[in-house]
Amino acid sequence: MTTPPTHLAPPVDDQPPVDSHEKPEAVRLFVLTAVVMLCGELIHQLFSIAVALLDPSALVEQAKQSRPSAAKEIGEANVTLLAYASIAIAALFALIIVLVLAIALRAVSKQASWASNAMKLLMVFGGYFALRVMLIFAIPASGSAVPTPVIALDGIMQIIAGVAGVCAIFFATQDETRKWVTKPGKNSNPRNS
Repeated sequence: MTTPPTHLAPPVDDQPPVDSHEKPEAVRLFVLTAVVMLCGELIHQLFSIAVALLDPSALVEQAKQSRPSAAKEIGEANVTLLAYASIAIAALFALIIVLVLAIALRAVSKQASWASNAMKLLMVFGGYFALRVMLIFAIPASGSAVPTPVIALDGIMQIIAGVAGVCAIFFATQDETRKWVTKPGKNSNPRNS
């Protein structure tokens, strides 16, 4: 008998080599759906800011009704200025929340030391976005000077964020994802988390 020549390639396995640092499919899908959720929420927040800036009359009227004597003392211009200031502060808080969620998503993706807590935070907000979708259909849009297509696009963004939130919760509950966030990553030092 002859021995096989050594210069031929080794036999090919049916399974590709597995990289221990490669993300499992459930983790990749969680990250993808969470990115869609955050993008939908960011666009919704930008629409909310634009809507409030286009028609601040509701805020101005509410400020006048809450303290009529104070509204007369400080004047119409200052009440309007306070309405715009409240829009700016609310927008700042909303964008900070989206930023914190993006940092949490990065922690899950990179297997940071706090990835398990970050995933729980993302799941809570995914549930909130899903519940908010139901309120879109339960509460009719009030009359305002904002064009209907803008309100419709804002609703679409909320629906996208809510559906992506439900999908993110589903993928977060998969065993692969839970193992991913509990397994310490290669780069789990404080500077990389």
